[in-house]
Amino acid sequence: MPITRRDISPQTRTAFQQLLENQSIEASFEDNSRLIREQLQFIQRNFQIQNQPELRQIFQILTDTELPENFNFEFYLNMAVDTASGGNGNATATTTETFVTDPYQGNINPGSSDGAKLYKTATEALSDGKKIEIILKNAHQLLRQLIDDANKFGWEDLFFGIPKDDQGGTLSLDTDSQKITKNMILKQAYKTWGDKDATFADDVPDTKTVETLSPETDATHRPHFYRRVKSKMIALRVKGYMTAADWENLRNDKDLFTWNKTGSGHEMDGPTIIWKLLQTCNPSTRVGVENLKDNIRNVTSAKFNHDVQKLTDYLKKNYREIREKSMDYDDYLTQVYRALGTVPNAPFQSWVQDDLKEWYLGHDRKPDTVMTQALQLYNNSKKKGGWTTKDPKEAKLISLMTKLESISQNFSTVLATDAPFSKPNNISKPSVIEDWRKKEDSE
Repeated sequence: MPITRRDISPQTRTAFQQLLENQSIEASFEDNSRLIREQLQFIQRNFQIQNQPELRQIFQILTDTELPENFNFEFYLNMAVDTASGGNGNATATTTETFVTDPYQGNINPGSSDGAKLYKTATEALSDGKKIEIILKNAHQLLRQLIDDANKFGWEDLFFGIPKDDQGGTLSLDTDSQKITKNMILKQAYKTWGDKDATFADDVPDTKTVETLSPETDATHRPHFYRRVKSKMIALRVKGYMTAADWENLRNDKDLFTWNKTGSGHEMDGPTIIWKLLQTCNPSTRVGVENLKDNIRNVTSAKFNHDVQKLTDYLKKNYREIREKSMDYDDYLTQVYRALGTVPNAPFQSWVQDDLKEWYLGHDRKPDTVMTQALQLYNNSKKKGGWTTKDPKEAKLISLMTKLESISQNFSTVLATDAPFSKPNNISKPSVIEDWRKKEDSE
């Protein structure tokens, strides 16, 4: 007797539609055979029917498709039975369960309904307003997001336990990113994608090829399959942190974190992507940049005996190191003028003040141009013999010493001759009170 839609309860149809919706989440990277197998497993669980023609009718009704005559329905049906039984053909066989308090600490199979939901949540992109620009000043924000997600989504050893030697030693991406070498992170990726049996002693081949796994039929492959799922979850989640421009920039190094499938397609290793980002956007680098800015802020020409060439070289060197760390210094031009203004040469200081005024009035000025002109003035003055410098403190001291020396010479002259005492010019004459002012009123 033919089966019609009326023979299928609304609850069953609704549950099947939910399965289809969950499958659509990962349909882009899983083949159709896996989807069909899951759908047949659902039918077998919900209908106590072993007759293949009837199962085929139910399948067509629920999927709203008309299967072609040459469609090998028996093949997929047998595959569904075999997978559900753990590979022994017995659909009633049980599998070992893993008990965890957090589903992300367990094994995640995006091919299952629950696994697809977990996978979708763990790979969601940040909203546009929360995306992290991959620049040094955002390094701590990036690291906080990584640590939060690593704990939330169970990244575990792929984030916190990067192998560093063949003795079982490990490093963590959150605290040791600068100690983890390129070779270390690639060895971990090789075990994930290239060779499930690889050890730390094994070399990573130049050609990164994905090893074929068969988790459906070989239970020993399943731990490695789950490891790959976690790695891909990390990759997609971290990609979702980034702006489109930053992602395209990272893709310039795609050969570092991409593993090619046999035939076509590729996989991305999440931990390697994180490692690369932390090399570019290292939180500890920010401290070094602040030190370089302090060098620029605090330098004066006295540090170089008022040599303008050495002073400008120092400014350029520190700024270049800031730029090499992917940072900038908005006050750099201001600090260039300030440093040049410490040179104790009157014509030079006058030029610096005039040029600074021009900049304040809206005329375009570039730090390198200003320093080039300052050097020209300095070198031309030296060639013409007109370059002199005196430290203001030295000038005050010389003036004071000159005055003391003058007074000393005056007194020495008096003591060396019989001439009547004559006071130095800068010593005031004692005041004299007239006699009539000394008389008391009673007189």
